[in-house]
Amino acid sequence: MNKVILSGRLTKDPDVRIASNDMKIARYTLAVDGRKKEDVSEFIYCICFGKKAEFAESWLNKGIKIIVEGRLHINKWEKDDGTTASIAEVIVESHEFCESRKQNDEKYENVSNEGAFYTEVEDIDEEDLPF
Repeated sequence: MNKVILSGRLTKDPDVRIASNDMKIARYTLAVDGRKKEDVSEFIYCICFGKKAEFAESWLNKGIKIIVEGRLHINKWEKDDGTTASIAEVIVESHEFCESRKQNDEKYENVSNEGAFYTEVEDIDEEDLPF
């Protein structure tokens, strides 16, 4: 069985594109905290298609807390230089809100990003994707 359930916050607004078959594809990164306060957050790549991508485009944005249910997929491809690359991502089967919009807005109304710890995540070049 391949099932993943995550709870976390979006690190930025979803990146939504339209595939050659006119299907929408949304990608976002979910920051998932560890069980203890001293644990480091994990940044999980999520991808969804069709109606789920349309939902992500309309309703999800940076900082919002959601629950994602899906399956883990290891995407492997060969680069132009002959080396192989891979990325682990969650294929989203459902996503839903963890808190109301009001709670989310109130929580981050007066938050400053100064001194915050962020890990830069490289964007993936579309040419490197196998589809």
